[in-house]
Amino acid sequence: MQKYLYKALKNKSYVTGEIEGKDEDEVAGKLREKGLEILSIKVPKDERLISTINVKKVPLLKGSAKVKKSDKVFLYKNTATMLKAGLPLPEVIDLLRESLKSPKLVEILTQLKYDVEAGSYISSSLGKFPEVFGTNEIAMIKAGEAGGTLPESFQGLFQDSEAELNLQKDIRSALMYPIIILCILAVIAVALFVFVIPQLTGFFTQAGIDIPKMTRITMAISSFVKDNFIIIFAFIVISAVAFQVLIKKSPAGKKVMDRLILKIPFFGKQIKLFYIYKIARMLGLLIKSGVPILQALEIVQKSVTHDGYSKSIGVLRGDVKGGGKLSDSFDKFEDLYPPFVSRMLKVGDRTGNLADSLANVSEYYQKELQDTLKNLPSLIEPVLLLILGAGVAFIAISVLIPMYSIVSGINQISHQ
Repeated sequence: MQKYLYKALKNKSYVTGEIEGKDEDEVAGKLREKGLEILSIKVPKDERLISTINVKKVPLLKGSAKVKKSDKVFLYKNTATMLKAGLPLPEVIDLLRESLKSPKLVEILTQLKYDVEAGSYISSSLGKFPEVFGTNEIAMIKAGEAGGTLPESFQGLFQDSEAELNLQKDIRSALMYPIIILCILAVIAVALFVFVIPQLTGFFTQAGIDIPKMTRITMAISSFVKDNFIIIFAFIVISAVAFQVLIKKSPAGKKVMDRLILKIPFFGKQIKLFYIYKIARMLGLLIKSGVPILQALEIVQKSVTHDGYSKSIGVLRGDVKGGGKLSDSFDKFEDLYPPFVSRMLKVGDRTGNLADSLANVSEYYQKELQDTLKNLPSLIEPVLLLILGAGVAFIAISVLIPMYSIVSGINQISHQ
């Protein structure tokens, strides 16, 4: 019989001990019979003849911190499933490392196994990678560890990540059509102004006719674009980069942009829906996982990137800390949260199911946002066609009027 050291959860508390068994499977069965949720099983170091857990602390990949949302969805889903099935955490980590395609996540899981075997908590180990795991994700895992509901925490993370991934796909698919159309329009416009109009300009000048004002405007635009094409292109690129730097590096600039972005017709409303959905979803999951409401509000405040919504969460936290109700505090921000939000949360206050009410708010605005995104191409198409038609008509008329004058002049000469 071999001695094994184990680490597990029982009655929401961590327990460690020593147990004998023929192999890890037998030991795991004995521990589950005692009602323990297994976190790790290992052979004591002084008795280990052949390492059963060949894990070394390795340097993580640098410069590849980007992890796809789909990989995290896979990670959370399978972790929850395997933990619910009773598999020991080291075995879960090994299976995930074999299945994941993300090199960064594989390295993180290697480090996670090393840390867990050394007695660290999962949340502490994953918390070393803030570029991959957000504050809210770490808080949910920590709450699951403290409450003995780790599988449920990972299940909640899976559902949240999957919902966000689906929403991102809807946004990309909705914007793809108008972006392609606008790119085509830009290419056509550049081709006309750089190659076609200059040829017609020389023809009209040699003809010696009286050029209409509309045509002169078109010729002036064409001349400006052709002569300064490189400068215009460089200006656009530099402006885009400067805008990004301003938003990321300047708090004042980001604050102004966050305020303006909500005032954009149509799109400003959709951005509001997204932030309401995200805040309600995040807050509901944290509270449901057992995170105290004040701590949950603090985590959400740090996680929300929009200045206005982040500050509103800070005010909500102050009100709740002072003994107020969360539902009443939302009424202070009518420009950010529709009355529906506070009404739903009032129901949660009365029934004692605040987490469920937040989940309902999140699902409602997620559906409304998805419905809008699905209809976005059909809503934008008439506007794009109108812009395209107006541009083509302006150029066509500005070209046809002098052409008509030339043809009329030729006809007059032929009849004389």
